[in-house]
Amino acid sequence: MWGGIDKHALVYGQAAIDAELERLRPLMEESGYLLHPDHSIPPDVSFANYQYFMERFDAVCHGCA
Repeated sequence: MWGGIDKHALVYGQAAIDAELERLRPLMEESGYLLHPDHSIPPDVSFANYQYFMERFDAVCHGCA
């Protein structure tokens, strides 16, 4: 399975990013889930938010192993 990450969470900041990753945690725990937003990353996502998302995603993934 791949995709389904709400791109708007990346715009809204850290709390929204954390909530989105928690929503997807069951899929990550089952394995086979590929990180991918539901569409292209919009231009209003700050680099800081994108970087936070990637760091949190990495941490969540390693916690599921």
